[in-house]
Amino acid sequence: MAALVLRCVARRCLLARLSPGPSVHHVVPMATTAKEEMARFWEKNTKSSRPLSPHISIYKWSLPMAMSITHRGTGVALSLGVSLFSLAALLLPEQFPHYVAVVKSLSLSPALIYSAKFALVFPLSYHTWNGIRHLVSELRVLVCGAVRGGRRAGCGMWARCPWEQELISSELFLAVFKLQTAALCFVEQRGYPEHPLLRVCPPYGAQVWDMGKGFKLSQVEQSGVVVLILTLLSSAAIAAM
Repeated sequence: MAALVLRCVARRCLLARLSPGPSVHHVVPMATTAKEEMARFWEKNTKSSRPLSPHISIYKWSLPMAMSITHRGTGVALSLGVSLFSLAALLLPEQFPHYVAVVKSLSLSPALIYSAKFALVFPLSYHTWNGIRHLVSELRVLVCGAVRGGRRAGCGMWARCPWEQELISSELFLAVFKLQTAALCFVEQRGYPEHPLLRVCPPYGAQVWDMGKGFKLSQVEQSGVVVLILTLLSSAAIAAM
């Protein structure tokens, strides 16, 4: 009896599965495309009539900010100038004195020649003086001191100035601090009297470097003014030669 009941139930289930019944369609809402979303976004912002943010006009152009951008611009200009001059020396048929004589034969006005020479010398002068300023600031930052708990410790070769970190990547700069670190470790291992710059971190017993203080904001602006004055004077003097 039980087997007969199970057979009937299984037969009905099989017939219900195989019989052609009305298909049920599930309606799924279509997702909006990225183009439609962007169109809605720009339509909403256009209606609000608000300016783009961040916009370059909202920044206050301070002297350090302008000088930092100019430093990078003059670096790019020097790289392009050296590259173009090298290509010209390789590709042009005549020697450099020949082209100097050609320029002299044009009988250009002294003011135009002086302006051209000043424009050529200015990137080199500015990049040199501002690079010295960066180096002085970096050396002020790399001050070795006692580290509390080792949390504020950092290797001197990776220390950074709060407002400029360009010279840290130079191989010469890294080599100097590697040599200084090795020398101080030698002093510590030999048991000599403690060097004024040598400090030992108690938790680890290893020499570490602490972040010192670089230029203050007033010193940054003052040194920037000095760099500008030196750049103008040196550029004017070289252009007058």
